[in-house]
Amino acid sequence: MSCTINSQDSCNFCNLHILRAEGASFQCRRCGCICHSHCKLYMPINCAPRDGVRPDKALKAVLSSALHSGPLFKKGKIVRSWKQRKFVLDPMKGELSYLEDDRTQGSILIKDIISVEEAEPQPVNGLTKQGFFFNVCTPKRVFNLMALSEDERKGWLEKIRVALNS
Repeated sequence: MSCTINSQDSCNFCNLHILRAEGASFQCRRCGCICHSHCKLYMPINCAPRDGVRPDKALKAVLSSALHSGPLFKKGKIVRSWKQRKFVLDPMKGELSYLEDDRTQGSILIKDIISVEEAEPQPVNGLTKQGFFFNVCTPKRVFNLMALSEDERKGWLEKIRVALNS
């Protein structure tokens, strides 16, 4: 549902300002949270406020517990080159998805993840540039991923492990 926004509103998913010129924004009828039209797909379904907590605070608590998104490089399964993708960890959907141009290219079910571990450095598309590598292991495949900083890698490892244990 489209909503009217004021100049002070920020997206409850990505925390960025919602500009009037950006087009449609959306507001949940149940809890009142707002988001960009492109963030709507990532908003949790069970967003009802709990125990009198303001809706946007309740949503941020849910999102901050394990939900994580951002760019990572993924090594292809067939063409073994590294490509940048946007990754979204959504424990409510039970998946770690990867997107290209805001379209889902694939997903890893959290319940199928056997382990998440740091990995040894690898050549990236023939360059000597080093990244911060980690693997997400499932029974069918080992997903080779690379973050651009040690902090990003640690963040992803921590959030995926939290999702695995919940």
